[in-house]
Amino acid sequence: MQPLTDKLQELLDIPTLQPNEALCCFEEWDSLAMIALMSYAQKHYGVFINLDELCSAQTLQDICDLIETKKSQRGGGR
Repeated sequence: MQPLTDKLQELLDIPTLQPNEALCCFEEWDSLAMIALMSYAQKHYGVFINLDELCSAQTLQDICDLIETKKSQRGGGR
């Protein structure tokens, strides 16, 4: 999910982000960044992530897993 990684790097204003880095370590990981990422996920991946779900995600990998889970539920459940 390189586009997601790129978007998070842009939102956090950092050059690189490893999949298992803790997002809470970045000052820029705030509610505005979360809302921007929620919008990005809906636009680019067709999934809705609510704020509680995103707040529980600790790393980029957690967000990727969440998006993949929602994509598979959407495809398999309808």
